Amino acid sequence: MKKYIAIALAVILASVALPSCTKSDSGNICGTYHFKMSGNFMCQDIDCSDTTVTFVLSSQTGQMHIFEQEDGLYYVSMSVMLGGNVMVFDATYENNVLRLCEQEITVGVKEEGSSSITGIQMARSVSLNFSGTGKMYGETLKLDMSCSGEFGYDDNMYVVTTDQDIVCVADKN
Repeated sequence: MKKYIAIALAVILASVALPSCTKSDSGNICGTYHFKMSGNFMCQDIDCSDTTVTFVLSSQTGQMHIFEQEDGLYYVSMSVMLGGNVMVFDATYENNVLRLCEQEITVGVKEEGSSSITGIQMARSVSLNFSGTGKMYGETLKLDMSCSGEFGYDDNMYVVTTDQDIVCVADKN
């Protein structure tokens, strides 16, 4: 009898611990993932419109959790392993497309092709607005991310242009 009670208790605890998703349109989007996000984006110097610079986003790796808040509305949290940043997005999921609502996120960037005297350039923290859309491919979620905003870097002010290539790939745990 104790064995059956222990099994029943384990099933109840497991069902409570799992992220909640309804069967409606969520398919298999809810859950825990490990992710990697990287890419680059083009910026224009605000004071000199002829000057454009490509910035490289510091690679972000960590755990992603997707939860359903209410029908059609989701919550996506991305905990970065190094640096301890947490990125949190509200999202929608319809027709196998996850849409991340725009959110201000602090990330590390460095100018493409530049280096210091030691040959290593440290990334600098900047705050940008990120959003994205993605699809599930089996157990893998591929998000095409975009960013916008302005930031200061080496005594210059830059604005992000639409020329971007930022991708986040997340595999379900």
